[in-house]
Amino acid sequence: MKTMVILRGPPGSGKSLFCSFMKEFAADGHKPLVISLDMFRMVDGKYVFDPAREKEVVSEYHVAVIQACQSGEQFIILDNVHSRFWEFERTKKMGERHGYRIFVIEVQADFWTCLDRMVHPVPFDKLKEIFARWETWLRWTIPTRLDGVELLLSRLLKKGK
Repeated sequence: MKTMVILRGPPGSGKSLFCSFMKEFAADGHKPLVISLDMFRMVDGKYVFDPAREKEVVSEYHVAVIQACQSGEQFIILDNVHSRFWEFERTKKMGERHGYRIFVIEVQADFWTCLDRMVHPVPFDKLKEIFARWETWLRWTIPTRLDGVELLLSRLLKKGK
């Protein structure tokens, strides 16, 4: 069955690391297509956050998700902050319309850890804003990253499962 994983978490929480693990450890034929909003912020190989382009960036992201769904990609991971539920509702419904099994995974770390680990520079006040507006639901905490990746791989990706 086709699978769409919608990742949500603040910058620096480990979403991209999760994607790297999934790409590295996925069984042959089950490598995910990762679509990240940050992919559309790259200019000449460098990350550039330009608030004036944000509407265009989000539009390009949605076009990429539509194309992936329409082409029948078997395993899609959407890597984005998704701090509020409405921010991923459109892509969730799109995945459902195209027959995807949907998983929403929240990747969390505390504020200071995120600030320390961020790959792309997010201003201190912007990160505070993301944490302040965060919408939560029931959380399931995985003791270690590796255990979580092994669990997901065994459930979603291993051949014969």
